[in-house]
Amino acid sequence: MVLEYVVVLPDLLCRLVGQGIRPLLGIPCAKVTSCLTLVLLICFETVLLSTVSDCTKLIYVHWNTTNPMFRIDNTDHIIDVNKGNIPFEYDQVNIICPTYTPGTHEEDAEKYIIYNVSKEEYDSCRITNPNPRIIAICDKPYKLMYFTITFRSFTPQPGGLEFQPGQDYYFISTSSKEDLHRRIGGRCSSNNMKVVFKVCCRPEDTHAARVYEKHPNEVVKNEELTYSSGRQSVPSSCTVLLFYSTTIVLGLLVGL
Repeated sequence: MVLEYVVVLPDLLCRLVGQGIRPLLGIPCAKVTSCLTLVLLICFETVLLSTVSDCTKLIYVHWNTTNPMFRIDNTDHIIDVNKGNIPFEYDQVNIICPTYTPGTHEEDAEKYIIYNVSKEEYDSCRITNPNPRIIAICDKPYKLMYFTITFRSFTPQPGGLEFQPGQDYYFISTSSKEDLHRRIGGRCSSNNMKVVFKVCCRPEDTHAARVYEKHPNEVVKNEELTYSSGRQSVPSSCTVLLFYSTTIVLGLLVGL
């Protein structure tokens, strides 16, 4: 019975609208249906355009002292993630290690160990945890390296990174020019080498998220990358959906 109504409704709608506008436009019922479909798709695309900017982002963080995001006169090191994302879409960050051309003196090359720390350790630039969580090791200055983090709320991997909605996560590097493994001060104090990721809240069902997640949430080390400086967004499901809806609208316009 439900299926009959679903099938019959477009025909009834076509007849009702057609009786009202066919004398004015002189177009067949099929054309009226196409017009209605076109109007609905345009409305749908308008909604997508209003939300596409909130889809998943891929953020690039160049972890070196020349990056202006680490200056103390701005708040670029405080980064919002997962803001406005639909369920099961998560922002990512590529933490890019300093890279130098062959011939650069070893003492001039920046090297870092990046830690995930508590707020107290972040504020004091002092790592007190005897076994701190290491996010990245940038110790190959002549090779392009970056580390990808996905801000998922759950991972089946024991000890894996989890980023809970509404929580802040603190990354710092206390390495100095003389000591890569230093855990007090270092570039965290002298160059403000620290970042805060603020994970946005979402009223999503926690159980559904746990069932859906199949891949461990881990830091992925990569050694090749084509990128541009600054932050930028990459295509997500919203972008793909917008592309297909635009294609359909254009096709209907041509057919009218």
